[in-house]
Amino acid sequence: MNKQPAKVLEPAELRLVFKHVQNTRHPTRNRAMVLLSFKAGLRACEIAGLSWPMVLTSAGKLGPTVNVSRHIAKQGRAGRIPMHAELIITLATLHAEAGFIREGPVICSERQRHMTARSVVNWFRDTKPSHLSQSVTVRHLCGSDLSSPTSHTFRRCDDCDAD
Repeated sequence: MNKQPAKVLEPAELRLVFKHVQNTRHPTRNRAMVLLSFKAGLRACEIAGLSWPMVLTSAGKLGPTVNVSRHIAKQGRAGRIPMHAELIITLATLHAEAGFIREGPVICSERQRHMTARSVVNWFRDTKPSHLSQSVTVRHLCGSDLSSPTSHTFRRCDDCDAD
């Protein structure tokens, strides 16, 4: 497989994506998905598998890092990723909307369950706002071409083991 760096959105393009997701059915969840990908660099499989204990402290408050557990990380490599201030604010809002729960998925499907990595990839593929410039393709949004979507979103470009 020919590995190439993932395309990254410019700040103006990212603002257009945020503006677009603000008018969706689940604006806070969708904004969190974009920020988890763009600001924390999580892969689709990591976004799909992220649960509240991975972002909360033992006191139930948002911590300063995303603790990616080995069961959702690539090649089983756990890690800590510092949270961007904008991500903390969005996750705090999402946590409040969820009723300050301490267990369960951070990014929920319509049925309040973990999304699959494939669902996350498909969501990014389908999220391109119509008013985004023609030069921004789906590859910019999901890090792959449409003929062979991978489980990567904005920043990561190497293979992910989870689907």
